[in-house]
Amino acid sequence: MSQGGIRLEAARLALRPPDLADVPEMFAAITPDLTRYLSFDPPPSVEVLADIVASWRQGQMAGDNLHFALRSREDGTFVGMSGLHALRTPEPEIGIWIRESLHGRGLGQEAVARLAGFAFRELGVPSLLYPVAVANLPSRRLVEGLGGVPCGSRSHRKYEAVVYRLTREKLPG
Repeated sequence: MSQGGIRLEAARLALRPPDLADVPEMFAAITPDLTRYLSFDPPPSVEVLADIVASWRQGQMAGDNLHFALRSREDGTFVGMSGLHALRTPEPEIGIWIRESLHGRGLGQEAVARLAGFAFRELGVPSLLYPVAVANLPSRRLVEGLGGVPCGSRSHRKYEAVVYRLTREKLPG
């Protein structure tokens, strides 16, 4: 099944596959401060980011990954990105980033809850992994607020991470 066209809605967010029109706003939001707890660094140019976004289509068409641009349902403002990764594994991963100017408003938790609910109900995923930098306390609170339970750790080149497990049974709502 091609999953490239999946569109989801949450109370305040529209989640849809990113396209090249999203790249300028995405590029502006990917700052060194934002990425300090992410597994990637800011791309060097809009063109490089456009190539990355275009490459995601292959993974989506193969059913390996789903990426979503997050936009405000109210005014269409670019909010951030979320994704489901390694969908062909027993425990896929979920990830998210929210642009810095919108941190602290609960948008990340809303997006993760909607995406996790979709993965559990529509894709039949039994559980999801959510790796987060140990020092990233807001993201840890986000996943813990959704019933995430620590289940392991990882070392990244930029940080140490705790891996949480999210399950359908513990997801609120």
